[in-house]
Amino acid sequence: MLSSTNSDTFKCIVPVTLWSKEPPSHCITSIILMPEHSSIVTGSREGHIIVWDVQEQWKLKPEFVYFSHKTSVDVLCEVFVTLPDSTPDLDGHFISSDASGKMMLWNMNAATCKLTRHSQFVHTAIKYYQSTSSSTPMLLCCGRYPDILVLNPATLDSLFTLSSRRKPQWMSAFSVFSHQGCNEDVLLGISSCGTVFMWTIAGDEKKGGVKLEDESKTVRCMSTQAMACHPDNPRTLLLVTPKFWQIYDAVDMCLLVSQEAPKGTRWQSGDFLAINRVLVGTTDGEAYVYQLPAG
Repeated sequence: MLSSTNSDTFKCIVPVTLWSKEPPSHCITSIILMPEHSSIVTGSREGHIIVWDVQEQWKLKPEFVYFSHKTSVDVLCEVFVTLPDSTPDLDGHFISSDASGKMMLWNMNAATCKLTRHSQFVHTAIKYYQSTSSSTPMLLCCGRYPDILVLNPATLDSLFTLSSRRKPQWMSAFSVFSHQGCNEDVLLGISSCGTVFMWTIAGDEKKGGVKLEDESKTVRCMSTQAMACHPDNPRTLLLVTPKFWQIYDAVDMCLLVSQEAPKGTRWQSGDFLAINRVLVGTTDGEAYVYQLPAG
C-alpha cells in the first residue's frame, strides 16, 4: 500500500500490485463475453479476474486485473442492474462466484466492486433473467446444494427458492423461458440423478418463500452438464451429458435424438444455434455443429 497524508483529516491509500518479468498465472475456469463483443471477462483457478479488451481480428489485451477471490472463480454472469450510486446505464455489471461461496458484484466500467456477499451455498451455474411477470430481475442459481435459489442481482439477497416435493436433490442444470400467451415464466431443471422438474413463476412468489414444482419426470440422463430449451419451440429440450447430447420432447420426456461424443472426447456444454442446428462443446475446447433431422 502507498499512503499519502496531506492533512490530519485526509488520507489517501492507493493499492499497488507488482510482479517480476513473469506475470501471475491465470488458469481460466469461467468466461463471459460482454455486450457488443467489446470485452471478455475471465475468472481463474488462482482467484483473480481479468477484463480483456477485444481489439481488431479478435486480439485480446488485458485491461484490468481484479485480485478479489481467494479460491477458484467458478462462475461469471453478466447482469443488468441500477445501483443507488451508479448512473442509469445498466451495462458493464457482472457477478463473480467462487468455490467458497463468496459472490461479488462488479461495475466493469468503473473497475470497482459494488457488493460482496458470503454464503454457505457454492454455485456452479448462475443465469440472469428478466421475468415477464415481475419488474424485478432474477438471478437463478444452482450448485452444490439442493434446489434452485433465486436472488436479487442488485443486492444478492434471496427472493425465493424453487424446491421439490421429492427428497432434496442437487440440480445439475436448468433453463428458463417465457410461456407464450401467459404472463408467467417456466423453469425446467434436472437433478444429478436424472429427474426433470418444472416450476411456473407467476410473479406472486413471497420473498423468502419456497415454491414447489408443478410436475417432475425421470429420464435416463445422468450427470447433465447443460440444458437448453429451443427459443422458438420450448417443448424441444436439449440435454448434454459427458457421453451424449440428447433432444427430448419436454411434454412427455420422449427421447427424439441422441448423439454420442466422439471417441476420446467428453461433451461439456451445448445450445441451440439455429432453428434446426445444435452447437455442442467438448472439454478439450472443440465445438461441433449438428443439423437436426426435419420434423
